[in-house]
Formats: sequence, structure tokens, C-alpha cells
Amino acid sequence: METSINLFYGRITVSRARSLLAYPFDMSRRSLRGSLRFIP
Repeated sequence: METSINLFYGRITVSRARSLLAYPFDMSRRSLRGSLRFIP
């Protein structure tokens, strides 16, 4: 039981870390896309 619980929490922390790391990259990607749109 302990190992499965540890794996479960490990997955949650990994997914959280990934989302936290991906957020700024996604925002920069969106801003780049928006700025490219205005360039004629």
C-alpha cells in the first residue's frame, strides 16, 4: 500500500511541477503569436 500511495503522490507532484514549468512557456508562446499577428 505504501508504495502505491508514494507513486500516487509522486505523480501529482510531477504533474504540478510540469504545469508550473509549462505555464510561463505557454504564456511566452501566446505573446509571441500575438505580436506576430500584428506584424504586416
